[in-house]
Amino acid sequence: MPQNPHPMPTTNPWLFAHRGTSTLAPENTEAAFDIALEAAADVLELDVRISKDQSVVVTHDATLVRTTNGEGRVSEHTLTELKKLDAGYQFLTPDDQTPWRAKGLTLLTLSEVFKAYPNVGINIDIKDNSVAAARCIADELLKLQDGRWLNVGSFHPGVIQAFRSFAPGISTAGSHWDVARWYFGRFLPTPVQPLLTRAAGGDVLQIPTRWFGLALNSTSFIRYAQRHNIRMVYWTINQPDDMRLLLKHGVNGLVSDNVLEARRCIEEHISTLDQPD
Repeated sequence: MPQNPHPMPTTNPWLFAHRGTSTLAPENTEAAFDIALEAAADVLELDVRISKDQSVVVTHDATLVRTTNGEGRVSEHTLTELKKLDAGYQFLTPDDQTPWRAKGLTLLTLSEVFKAYPNVGINIDIKDNSVAAARCIADELLKLQDGRWLNVGSFHPGVIQAFRSFAPGISTAGSHWDVARWYFGRFLPTPVQPLLTRAAGGDVLQIPTRWFGLALNSTSFIRYAQRHNIRMVYWTINQPDDMRLLLKHGVNGLVSDNVLEARRCIEEHISTLDQPD
């Protein structure tokens, strides 16, 4: 298993800023990441896709229409073309205002994020369902890795498996299959458990609280995974009551759009840990 140079702590939980924030600024932009860091986020959680000319671009959707003034697919445009788009164009406030239009926000490359935010944890979600994309991102990260906390995940099991083969020294999140191995493996007789869990990849599980009707946020599952040196991170947690419950259960991290409230809840939780019995 890869060893992150700055592993997640086992005590104070980390705040993962989901796309920076999508509620206070346009997601996956410099504005969103700046707000996240003002809220003392520990990790910038971001999405990447590959452009027509093989650049690693920080954006969530396969198409451009939801977040920019562009059209078509990210993969149909060169980086030069993508850089001409307004990444703040579609952002709406609750009262339907567009305060981020024409403010100079552009789609970022992964390299630009690394340069703009040194010494900040980065968690990358590979969105393209492509082994070629996994290769491209692995090659880029092997050039960019600089000792900070870094982790890579994907909803596509084949993609994250390929990424691990291209960059075996970079930490990864468990795939859906890895989550299943950890979840069901704990119910096997103790001598047999390693037969299933040994095949599980990744050193972080980034998961929802429920999955196909299964409660993934139970204290027993969290503690079982942690005993095997797996860090437990939950997404996307935006309600304070949900945050407090997960923190009480001992999770290692929260992925949230609501970075200000998440930071408050984490600090409240940490203060209770500091209190003497």
